[in-house]
Amino acid sequence: MLFSNKEIDDFDDEPQNLAPDEEDDANLNSDFSDDEAETEVIETQDGDADDSDESVSYDRVAEVFDEQKSEEAASPLTIVKPMGALFQIYEQNNQAYRDAITAYFEEKNYQQAIEKFNDAIADASQRTARDLTEEQAGEIVAKSMYWQAEAYIKTQNISQAVETFKALVQNCHGHYLTLAAQRRVDELNVEDA
Repeated sequence: MLFSNKEIDDFDDEPQNLAPDEEDDANLNSDFSDDEAETEVIETQDGDADDSDESVSYDRVAEVFDEQKSEEAASPLTIVKPMGALFQIYEQNNQAYRDAITAYFEEKNYQQAIEKFNDAIADASQRTARDLTEEQAGEIVAKSMYWQAEAYIKTQNISQAVETFKALVQNCHGHYLTLAAQRRVDELNVEDA
């Protein structure tokens, strides 16, 4: 046995007063706004008000805390999109597009990426009638043109990059990459001057 009876007897056997004192009540009331710090008077069975120090209903305090937690839980959640596949399903089915992305980002073979992006654009155009919607084909074309232009920059063919970016702006109206392409044209024209 770890404790002897003497050690246990050293503890205070008198019941402890677990109710908060007046100082605790004052601190509790200062932590809440006026609406939340309303004290509730507890009536006795005789109908007389109990004017004791314990006029704060601790149940009410618990309710306030629960309400605050409920409000926090009810706030809109931010949905974080999990890291998924590198490609959309329709992009995965375009072998040339996958090869071009691999050549550009993983292998850093920019010349091969340029050629594969051309193939991806041609493939997307052909597949529009068969199994791609116009929006899906347009997505592949816009991305291919953008990254092809970036590959031209990597190979120091700035004039071809500018032409490709301009073609993207003209052919892919409304696509989010058109703004980036126009910005790149402006940047490259400033550098060229």
